[in-house]
Amino acid sequence: MKKKILALFMVLVLAMSVLAGCGDKKEDKKSSGEKKVEAQEDSSFFKEFQKLSNFKTGTEKVNLKYVIKSDKFSEEESLKDFLDANGDLVVDITADVAIESEKKMAVDLSANMGTKVNGKMMTIVVDGDILYLEYSGLLDVLKSYKDNEQIASAVQQIESNFGSAIKVDVKKVSEVVKPIIDSLMESAEAENEGMNNLLKVYMAVIKDAMQNPESVNELVKSFADAAEKNYSNLEGVDGDMYTLTINADNAKDMVDDTENLVKNDGQKLVEDAITYVYKVAGENALGKSEDEMKAKVPEWIEKASASIAENKDKTVEEFQKSKLDGVLKIKADEGKSANFEIAMKMEEEGTAIDYTAAIEIEAGSASIKDKIPADANDITTMITTLINMYSSQITGAASGAEAPVEQ
Repeated sequence: MKKKILALFMVLVLAMSVLAGCGDKKEDKKSSGEKKVEAQEDSSFFKEFQKLSNFKTGTEKVNLKYVIKSDKFSEEESLKDFLDANGDLVVDITADVAIESEKKMAVDLSANMGTKVNGKMMTIVVDGDILYLEYSGLLDVLKSYKDNEQIASAVQQIESNFGSAIKVDVKKVSEVVKPIIDSLMESAEAENEGMNNLLKVYMAVIKDAMQNPESVNELVKSFADAAEKNYSNLEGVDGDMYTLTINADNAKDMVDDTENLVKNDGQKLVEDAITYVYKVAGENALGKSEDEMKAKVPEWIEKASASIAENKDKTVEEFQKSKLDGVLKIKADEGKSANFEIAMKMEEEGTAIDYTAAIEIEAGSASIKDKIPADANDITTMITTLINMYSSQITGAASGAEAPVEQ
């Protein structure tokens, strides 16, 4: 598959999650003889999207499915175990999530793909500072490749050393790893200050998102409000679901609206993002003061607008060549439940992709107790010992020093 279609596919999935296009111009779709609940006119896709941040505890069911068709698949021997009866590559992944609190959650991951991947693969549980991983389903898949010596050996090593479930005290491991990371970042700072600053910001944002999820709500609201204002003519409804669609026919509208969003709201959005970054990452987070960074925003917006305008025709042409046809739907009953769906198709030069995603959220109480594997092997001491053993080699290599040689 060409890199071009893969890159376009990933960009579209990400962009559609925040900015995507049209529905039915606020007209309800109704099937013949079928009665549907009508969406309320005082809401919209982006208003419903904002409600998702208000769900704190409960359950989620996430399903992602890719169907990729290509004439070349039949020629690839390595893919034969992963193709369905029609010769298509079908990847069907389901995650059942239970959120007991911000520090207690569990995820059951299942997958279906071809003849060998079928059923539950693993369970991931976070219980405060403790991480559990149960992976018996994945081991069963690997065991089916018993004729492969490398895979068979790896499975044997995993089972003999760790069994089918492990337990890690993340806090203890983090305490051991932190000095190493600090040392590596100090070594890298002189060589690539810009990259080092970005790494610090990334780590600070991840930490804040985990410890204080609500802190990003205002930032999400700013982006959703801007999208609502600039893409409102593209929103629609389908029954009781609020829709956004982007396809080959309305690609020009999407690009035009994106240009307007950057021109009209781009400066505020970037400034809001900078404010958030400096709030969580501290003074001089990006190697300059917050005011110095914000002073550069008008120039960045001008260049971004010029780039969109310059590449507008080419972007629209790419959308149209790929025969893109995608729609998002959402409905959130605040504090109770929410449904979010994505359906997208595209094709180019003999390869067709059909992607669907569905997320069902039910607010309320949830428990992770039954998800914790009772026979998990605690490998915290093993990990911390290995880290301590090799820490000097790691930091020495990063700073350009020769690693000590054991006699």
